[in-house]
Amino acid sequence: MMVLRTLAGGEWRRPVRVALLVGAIGSVVVPGVRLWQETAAHQWRLLGLGTLARARLAAGADRYTLQRYQRAAGEVASLPLAAIAADPELDRTRRRLLGAAADAGWRGLGAGSAAALAALALLAGLRPYVYGSAGPLPPAPMRPPIRRTRAVLRGIAAGLRTALPRRAERLAGIPCPKEARQGHTLVVGAAGSGRTALIADLVAESRAQGGRCIVLDRTGACTRLLFDPARDTLLNPLDRRAAAWSPLRDGRGHDDFAAMAAALVPGPADAGRAAAALAARQLFAETAEALRPRIDHGRGDAGNGALLDLLLDPAPATLAGVLAGTPAWTALARAGPKVLPWARAILRHYLAALRFAQGEPFSIRDWVERGDGLLFLTGPDDPNGRLRGLVSAWLETALRAAMSLDPGGGRGLRVVVDGPEALHRLPSLLPALGAARGLGVPFVVGVEALGPLRARYGADGTATVSGLCATRVAMAAADDATAEWCSAAIGSESLAPAWRLRRLAPGRGVLRFPGRHDAVEFALDDARARGRAARFVPVDGAWMFLDATLAPAPAARTVPALRKAPAQTGGSAIKTGKPARPPEAAGTGNARPADGERPEFRRTGKRKRRRAGRWI
Repeated sequence: MMVLRTLAGGEWRRPVRVALLVGAIGSVVVPGVRLWQETAAHQWRLLGLGTLARARLAAGADRYTLQRYQRAAGEVASLPLAAIAADPELDRTRRRLLGAAADAGWRGLGAGSAAALAALALLAGLRPYVYGSAGPLPPAPMRPPIRRTRAVLRGIAAGLRTALPRRAERLAGIPCPKEARQGHTLVVGAAGSGRTALIADLVAESRAQGGRCIVLDRTGACTRLLFDPARDTLLNPLDRRAAAWSPLRDGRGHDDFAAMAAALVPGPADAGRAAAALAARQLFAETAEALRPRIDHGRGDAGNGALLDLLLDPAPATLAGVLAGTPAWTALARAGPKVLPWARAILRHYLAALRFAQGEPFSIRDWVERGDGLLFLTGPDDPNGRLRGLVSAWLETALRAAMSLDPGGGRGLRVVVDGPEALHRLPSLLPALGAARGLGVPFVVGVEALGPLRARYGADGTATVSGLCATRVAMAAADDATAEWCSAAIGSESLAPAWRLRRLAPGRGVLRFPGRHDAVEFALDDARARGRAARFVPVDGAWMFLDATLAPAPAARTVPALRKAPAQTGGSAIKTGKPARPPEAAGTGNARPADGERPEFRRTGKRKRRRAGRWI
């Protein structure tokens, strides 16, 4: 009977009391935690008000007496008692809550019983024999009973904290149901509506749960709220805190470099500029693929400097030696000598920022496979779009890396794409949304307005984004078309009509979870993301680089122009010293480029304006 020895003196009364107390605490705490995670407050209010109405009718109250009733969160109305008692939603909510309470009760009973048995075994002195100690332990010095009981209770509490499930993830302060935690989320809101603050709170919630996120942060707002230099990574070659990314470290073959090139150089808006854009893509992909083996051999000339020297060097002899016999060089030779300067001008616009990169070498693919913390893809204060191509290439690389994971290998990884319409078209965005759920990688997509998204991905692509994002959040809409679209996506005539979405205050919105869940109104009152990091820490020369206008392509040779005399005089042509205006190439002019198009080459001269009948 040595194994079953009890406390000193052989008394069983005290361990049994403590075990029963621990079991009672577990039987109450576990159901409470489960109900707090799985149910919402408005469901309990609906059940309570409906039960009160039926009780008043049973007590003889007039069936037309008005009573306050809340059918959904934020939807309060005064209805007759008979209408409240006959509401079918009341019975559905009752069954749902009773089922959740019964399930939580059984879980609590099991947890309480297990905790009671564990406490009894611990107090009875079985712990040294469970761990295989040889023989009975020598009698320990007796502590006062109160101290001994407190120590035991602290140990039991620590075990319960470890065994109990974590706090459920919340969206805008509302607990997310189980089916919404691994699904995609769509957040639609105009600038200033609180969309970025809500996304930052969701990222902070994911970090608190031990997850990691890839965050597209075009404005730097999430960086200011969430960035921690000790555990996070930042990509922006113009930021002092950023890592030194190189496309040569993330390309595994021609397909990877071609995908980078497609995101880096956007497709032209018209056919007249297609040759230069296609040449720029081929030039980048073939040159990067040719330099990629230098990384494997550890050569020192395998960084961004070597890549940019080859791509942007005005002398084509060095480039010809590297690309001789490749499809890119064959296409450039066939297109003629005028295409290469234009292709290099496009690449200079989107790649020149890599010369500022400093810090440790970094690979997006390696981070997706085994990285930790948050990865910020930023490009704030970029009026001329000098960083837009790089940010698009980073996100495209991250999407392809996520899709290459094993099934279930992306558990704990979340991809946040706030403003995909502000980037170039990403070839992998729609396929990644479709395949990521099976990999365990949920997406959060933030959209400012419907029009730019349709212009970038078409009507079918926009419908695909909306259809794959089961959790939908609507905040203040930017225009009427976006408001109508959000109202149809939420599907609540009372909470989300189009006219109301146009008038929502900042920080307020309506969301709907997947499945048979009602739309819920929310307000961002208590934000989790409260960091105070700098939004942007520029390197030397960053502001000059961002504000500089792109130099024009090599101009044609200046030749004297002939000015003809008036026809009525019959005079001969008069030679003047004024140089002729070079022929304007396709796509050049003073018009501002559309979002996502390749850069325009503007004339730096000021345009004359007509005022008060005179040219000034």
